[in-house]
Amino acid sequence: MKEVKSTKKYEIFKELKGNRDVSPSRVKKIIESIKNVGYITSPIIVNENMEVIDGQGRLKALQFLKMPVEYIVHKGIGIEECLSMNIHQTNWTLRDYIKSYADRGLQSFVYLQDLIDTYKNLTLLTIVMACQNTTKYSKKIYCGELDVTENDYEKIKEKLDYLTEVISYFKFKNGAKSYLEHSLLICQSLDCVDLDRLKERLKEDSSIMRRWNSVPTCLQAIEDVYNVSLAYPVFLYTEYRKTLYKKLGYESGNKTQSKITEQRLKH
Repeated sequence: MKEVKSTKKYEIFKELKGNRDVSPSRVKKIIESIKNVGYITSPIIVNENMEVIDGQGRLKALQFLKMPVEYIVHKGIGIEECLSMNIHQTNWTLRDYIKSYADRGLQSFVYLQDLIDTYKNLTLLTIVMACQNTTKYSKKIYCGELDVTENDYEKIKEKLDYLTEVISYFKFKNGAKSYLEHSLLICQSLDCVDLDRLKERLKEDSSIMRRWNSVPTCLQAIEDVYNVSLAYPVFLYTEYRKTLYKKLGYESGNKTQSKITEQRLKH
């Protein structure tokens, strides 16, 4: 059995590179629990370098209360064991995984984290989808499989700059903003869309766009504004479906596959 040690030398403990941050609200809850019902001993786990593998929240709470910290040293464990242990505790969020991979030096995730820090006005999923060059969110990012080159990074910034400018023309309620972000990503992926025209049209007539409550209805609202005075109208949602069919290897005339695709398009 591992020896349980105790100390009030809080400075000996180190943050594990790649571990998620501890939210102040979680630390506050632990402090309140200790004050109300007392501290039920649960040693924190560290490795031989005194990096905290499990128990960051408890450590901060005990330090705040100036109470001794009981800990157990497990040699040879690190971030992988930390990730594994947390699967059965408070679930890691997408943001936690991104930060972990970025802190561990995976360049693609370093780029992604920088974009998240820079474009705070955009939703996390919009930035992730822009990095994955897709209008569908992929769970592969949890496995650290994101691939973003320096050239990709510069192109993604151009995309997000465009979104930021266009979105500034609107006032939002509820979830409408995320649908617009997603719809604009789709427009950027369509060869038939003149992005300069789209930006100008939305700047001029954003106030008359029909209300939308999904990506398809948002695309249709954008389509109406985009096609004003256009000799050859562009059908954005139809074009989006065509590109999706091609990516999925379907023929657009196949009714069975059409139903399948419609299900995938629901939001």
